[in-house]
Amino acid sequence: MNILVKETVEDLTSWLDENEIAYRLLGGYFIRKNVALALASPSPLTIIIGHGRASSYVGSSLIGLYHDGFGAITSLNDSVLGKSDIVVAMSCYTLNELGKKAIERGTKAFIGWKSRLLGNIQDLDQDEVIDVIDTLTVIPKCLLMGYTIKESVDMFKEACDYYINICKNSDMCETEYYKVMQHNKECVGYLGDDNIKLEALA
Repeated sequence: MNILVKETVEDLTSWLDENEIAYRLLGGYFIRKNVALALASPSPLTIIIGHGRASSYVGSSLIGLYHDGFGAITSLNDSVLGKSDIVVAMSCYTLNELGKKAIERGTKAFIGWKSRLLGNIQDLDQDEVIDVIDTLTVIPKCLLMGYTIKESVDMFKEACDYYINICKNSDMCETEYYKVMQHNKECVGYLGDDNIKLEALA
C-alpha cells in the first residue's frame, strides 16, 4: 500500500501508525524519484497530498502551479497512471483530466477535487486548521475501515457539514473557515467504481 503524505499532515500519519496499518511513507517533500517509485508500484491504495493542476500533480512545487508542464511529478502522459486500484488525490483540480486518465488506464476508483482544495492556512487560526485536517483524514480512514468509495466521500461531506453547522449556529457564515468547509465539501468527487472497497482488493 502506498501512502504519500507530507510531514505536516500529522493526524493522518499518527492514525495510521497507531492502528498498525502497513504503509510506506515516501518523503516529506515529494522527491520526484520517491513519488515515481510509489506510483509505478501496483498497489490497492495510493494517497497523494500536495499541489495539483487539472493535468498534473506537482507536489510541493509552487512554480509548477503557475507554469504548465514545469515541475510536474505526474502528468497525463506518464505510464505510472493506472497502477493503483484506488487513488485519493488531496490536490486541486486532480479529479478532472488526471483522474479521468487514471481511470482509463486501469485505476478502479479515483477520489479528488474538481476545483481548488482549500486550506487557507494563513487565514485560519490553529484550531480551525486542525478542523480542516480532521475532515481531510476522513476519506483515508473510512477506506481503511472497509467503507466503499461513495460512503467514504459521503462521510467526508458529513464531517464538513458538522463544522458548517457550527458556523451557522454561531453566526459565522461570513468567515473564511465556513467558506473553506463549504467549498471543500462541494468540490470533492470520485470517478470509477463507487461501490468498491479496499478490503476486496487485498
